[in-house]
Amino acid sequence: MDSELADLMREKAAFVRLLPDLLAQFPGQYAAIHGERVVATGPDQMDVIENAYAKVGTVPMCVGLVTDQIALPERIPAFADPPGRRSARDMNSSAS
Repeated sequence: MDSELADLMREKAAFVRLLPDLLAQFPGQYAAIHGERVVATGPDQMDVIENAYAKVGTVPMCVGLVTDQIALPERIPAFADPPGRRSARDMNSSAS
């Protein structure tokens, strides 16, 4: 696993670990976690991201909504085609 992915996983784990305190202090707001600590909070996700980047730079961090509701999984786009499946690029080139 590359170090950036490991850093992001550590920040996500820190968000979950800090969630009880975050719920007490910042319910319904967004929180940015870096270095396993809260670096920015607020009601607008983009503002929180910008504030966090201003404080720690453009580094991997976890930004999440502070809530006790279960979040739906995020959609992750596929960047590579599965084995045996033709890519969109292959299909377009064979149509010409």
